[in-house]
Amino acid sequence: MATKLAKNKTDENQLVRLAQKRLKLPANWLEMEYRNESDVLLIRCSLTEVAKSKGDMKNGIVYNYDSRGNLARIEVTDLYGIYV
Repeated sequence: MATKLAKNKTDENQLVRLAQKRLKLPANWLEMEYRNESDVLLIRCSLTEVAKSKGDMKNGIVYNYDSRGNLARIEVTDLYGIYV
């Protein structure tokens, strides 16, 4: 199980580097949250509600869109590669 959690800027930079190995982060991301128990990084791009999702499961990415079709959130699953 993952034991790493973003507690400071250094940890946040590590999370960003890991995510960027699999996707190009949007320039307008607002915040991120790492869920240690499931090894998932949530990257919020908007404050709107998620209406639909599209998965790129080959890369472990789930894109969440609002009702207008704008990117609202990205989920990077198995960030540290623990659940291979």
